[in-house]
Amino acid sequence: MFLFNIELLDWKMRIDESENIVFRGVRSTMERIQLAFTSQDDVSIVLTEISKVDPNFNKHNWLRFCEKEMIPNILEAVIQMNVDVLNDWCYERAS
Repeated sequence: MFLFNIELLDWKMRIDESENIVFRGVRSTMERIQLAFTSQDDVSIVLTEISKVDPNFNKHNWLRFCEKEMIPNILEAVIQMNVDVLNDWCYERAS
């Protein structure tokens, strides 16, 4: 039984890493089915919690801010090795 489980996991890993168009299609379909049957994904859980803290939170405004302000500034600071700017943007360690 144990050997069967290892072989099954090995088979699944090979399919997950495959670039074959058939396997990519199957993987994509399985992910969509899984999302359809799960009640909440991580993003919706996080957005729910943010909305509890800030009822005026707007996901689209936040994404626009990340796209236009935060990400370009962080990437530019990384390229320029500007530690001061990185400290300003990334001052709090994730826990």
